[in-house]
Amino acid sequence: MRASKVSLVLVILLLACAATRAEPFDRRFMIAASKGVVRIEAGQGGSRYLVGTGTVTGPHEVVTAYHVVRGAGHVYVASGGSRNLAAVRRIDPVHDICVLSVEKLEARPLAVRPSGQLQVGEAVAAIGHSGGGGLSLTTGAVVQLHRFSGGEVIETTAPFTSGASGGPLLDSEGRLVGLLVFRGMNGTGHFYAAPVDWLRGDESPVLEETTPFWQEAEALLPYFMRAALLHGESRWEELEKLTLAWGRDEPDNAEPEYVRAQIEAQRGEPKAAARFYARALARDQRYALAWFGLTEAMLELARADCARVAHARLAVLSPALSQRALDAHPELAGAIEVAACELP
Repeated sequence: MRASKVSLVLVILLLACAATRAEPFDRRFMIAASKGVVRIEAGQGGSRYLVGTGTVTGPHEVVTAYHVVRGAGHVYVASGGSRNLAAVRRIDPVHDICVLSVEKLEARPLAVRPSGQLQVGEAVAAIGHSGGGGLSLTTGAVVQLHRFSGGEVIETTAPFTSGASGGPLLDSEGRLVGLLVFRGMNGTGHFYAAPVDWLRGDESPVLEETTPFWQEAEALLPYFMRAALLHGESRWEELEKLTLAWGRDEPDNAEPEYVRAQIEAQRGEPKAAARFYARALARDQRYALAWFGLTEAMLELARADCARVAHARLAVLSPALSQRALDAHPELAGAIEVAACELP
């Protein structure tokens, strides 16, 4: 296997175990967090119910995924031994958000942390009624933050299954950072949460039926999802063309240049990869994954001086990801000669 391909696999594996090293999600965490999580039962006619999860975000207020309650004749919220009828306050079908009002709800709202404060590599936990059963907690790490529609969709390795949709994605302090909405494509083992930025809006119900963004036909999916599909199927030429259109449409987004760098790394071209990582950073200096990739590329090019400089920039943006790189490449701990290397 090529060294460049090894590095691509390595970053995924290292991110997946980021939450394992210092596990903050113990039994006390689960007990505290579960007080802000409820069970959603969406009536589908007769005695049929679709089970999902709800996240308590305010007094008598629960947010869940729109696809959980879509088409439901009535919605019940179960919490603490009680089961109450809920009223739809607001739906945002495109972003897969539904806000419910539950008059008799006494559950405690979760503290909220803006999704934009998350770091790649940071440990997170997903809580929900996976499989329609009791509450379960799984842990993982933030893999990537995808800019889309005024927020950043969170890609994580914290797994969840049907029934957990609408549940919270939490940081290590139990703060809500995202809403669980859909699972990864092509067997990537990654899972996605809507940013908390999407949870607030006009309180008037929206009656229009619209497909959530992630359920659209392939040609209408967000760029980051189309890129994931093409990457998973090794359709490199199509992916390269997609990055060109993506870069033109979103000139301030670093991700299309980062994806192009990944293509070059896959091809075993570290020099070309480094160039595109640098282009990604020219668009966004805070794009931690590009600093990680540039560190790897410079090591492949035998430029340890540049690798250390890139790694130092990475350490400021993502301590967890920086540590993963250092574990894989102890030589990054050497002295930094800034004058010896020019980076973005």
